[in-house]
Amino acid sequence: MERKKDILILMASFAGGGAEKVMIDLLRRFDKNRYNITVAVLWCYGPHLKNVPEDVELIPVFNRAPNFFDTRTRSWRFIHNPLWRRKLLNALGDRTFDVTISFMEGQTALLHSYIMDRARVNISWVHSDIHADWWYKFLMSRRQEREIYSRMDAVVCVSEGVRSAVGKAVGQLDNLQVVYNIIDPLEIHRKADGFKPRKDNFTIASMGRLQPEKCQYRLIEMAAILKKRGLKFKVWLLGAGKLEQDLKQLAEKMGVNDIVEFLGFQQNPYPYLKAADLFLLTSDAEGFSLAICEAMCLNKPVISTRTAGPGELLANGSGVLTGKDSEEIADNVEKLMHDSDMYAGYAAAAQRKALSFSPDDTMRRIYSLWEDKI
Repeated sequence: MERKKDILILMASFAGGGAEKVMIDLLRRFDKNRYNITVAVLWCYGPHLKNVPEDVELIPVFNRAPNFFDTRTRSWRFIHNPLWRRKLLNALGDRTFDVTISFMEGQTALLHSYIMDRARVNISWVHSDIHADWWYKFLMSRRQEREIYSRMDAVVCVSEGVRSAVGKAVGQLDNLQVVYNIIDPLEIHRKADGFKPRKDNFTIASMGRLQPEKCQYRLIEMAAILKKRGLKFKVWLLGAGKLEQDLKQLAEKMGVNDIVEFLGFQQNPYPYLKAADLFLLTSDAEGFSLAICEAMCLNKPVISTRTAGPGELLANGSGVLTGKDSEEIADNVEKLMHDSDMYAGYAAAAQRKALSFSPDDTMRRIYSLWEDKI
């Protein structure tokens, strides 16, 4: 009988973002008859932590969330980088693996660079537009980032736009490959019937962590513009993050706290997406946008600011791409609210796009990254 292969996956945390959600889906879908899966997580916290399958080994590097000291010293590489390296090596002991995967850019890629000699195959994922949104610059220089990625057997980009962004950020590499995130339409539809949210007016849903690059302030400004135009509608904002209080204060200041409803992080957001009339994304940078794909699976028309991943997903009329000005966003939303034919056309386009999502095909593509090397 063939020996099971050992795979180590590195994560920064199990916070409530799209990449972490994709990670959970991937852990559930791995063929456990062929692979032993171990996850080493830098900060062992987050709402997705409880969703880690029982047959996956979990190794905390720090068995907690980042504290005040971690936040205060985030720009001091000479303090945290050697500390993280030592803690990771201590956590892993002398273990080796067939494949090591760093499933996100930034912290996990840096951790991966410390243990590349522990595996026969090394693969790193990039989920974001690292050229437009280099949020982890306090961790490493561009030169170091290029050196790390150039040593990988494969660097997996979640869209063509992300592959282009990697090339712009660190220079062209020969090991870049595109593998879309796992999307399971059947599971999304099943969970969408979990409950039925109350809804009175035309409702706009948006979903994502409440952090700077998501630019949810545009959502609030859009709501204020449409309210001044006399339109009746609601906004559901799903997600949690450090900007929650700032956004709530902005909604109150702009007089739309009765329109914008903050729903927080939802373990099952799909009933809200199903009940909503429209999905809206207002980000400055997006690598793929799992949320857009999930909305499409529920046949929702999508409007998104023009960024890497959404530009690819909504091409050829699959959705509406808009500029980042709040007035322009409001104009596009109003068009779909008033034009029933246009609305029906984009709903049908979303449904057609969702037919191309195949989790089995995605898993076969992922296995092919290493199967001929181990």
